[in-house]
Amino acid sequence: HQPLAGQASCVDCPVGTYQESEGQPNCTVCPAGRWQPNLAQTTDLSCLYCNVGTHQPSEGEAECLPCPNKTYSNVGAMECSVCPPGFNCSTGVLVACAPGIYSTGGGGACQPCQRGYRCPGAYTQIQCSPGSRDAPELGFTDCASCTGGKFSSDFGNKKGVCVSWAPATLWQKFSTRCLSTPRIFPQ
Repeated sequence: HQPLAGQASCVDCPVGTYQESEGQPNCTVCPAGRWQPNLAQTTDLSCLYCNVGTHQPSEGEAECLPCPNKTYSNVGAMECSVCPPGFNCSTGVLVACAPGIYSTGGGGACQPCQRGYRCPGAYTQIQCSPGSRDAPELGFTDCASCTGGKFSSDFGNKKGVCVSWAPATLWQKFSTRCLSTPRIFPQ
């Protein structure tokens, strides 16, 4: 290109631009969401899309910018987005949380499901109800019911175990609390 009339030679298009036609006074600027790191480019294909995890809000740039922590972007992004619930975005890339772990969103990383909870989806924790316990053997995706003769009396049983009931007691209140009752034996 040659922006000045009457000049004997042309000048290279700068980084972030290209020119497909000869004899033009100006170079074409690469659009936002794209970048171009080389001089004297002759096609719009030289304007590369920003990679996943990067963005470019401005036109005519020589590089893309990394997404800030707790955000992500797709290919060709002009801006980064806040990490949604159920995903890990700590590297700028949107990655779904695996079963048994969760993310409430905006935090960027998936967290292990806490004791006494189940994580059926990747975006929430739900307390285990009385009469059940968390179930690492199920990958913390569900709670396991206490088996016969055992109980758990609290919501969110953080011990992860059901305990045996003591002799001469009866478990009540949602079948989880102990009430003393007299033993009746046949004579």
